[in-house]
Amino acid sequence: MVSPKATGGDVRAAVENLLGAYARLCDERDTAGLGGLLSHAVLTFGAADPVTGSDAIAALFERAFAAGHRTRHQITNAVVTQSSPEVVTSRVAYTRWVLDPSPSLVGMGEYESEFVANEADWCFAAHTVRRDWVQESPA
Repeated sequence: MVSPKATGGDVRAAVENLLGAYARLCDERDTAGLGGLLSHAVLTFGAADPVTGSDAIAALFERAFAAGHRTRHQITNAVVTQSSPEVVTSRVAYTRWVLDPSPSLVGMGEYESEFVANEADWCFAAHTVRRDWVQESPA
């Protein structure tokens, strides 16, 4: 855990770890884990209505994963800004790959997130997924 009082590199590491956990949980299709990770967040996919609450977020991912293939998300180009001791924002690029039958790029976009400090650590307060490109039918 990184103290909410930490600054600089420790905060950046905490944010990158939360984003990494999000990507890993997506790749593992762990809907309960995603619901827990984002339980205090407003989750928005593009122009869709925002979703809040652990159960609603888990249900959204259950629907999303129902017809999908095994994936691998990669996160790059992180820009992390601490606007106050209790609030951090990030903007990162992501790519989403389907692994079966062979690796194929199927999506690109950005995650814009806000994190807030709670008593012991940082947590997602908002997470927006913007899809810049999506291949509808993976090869």
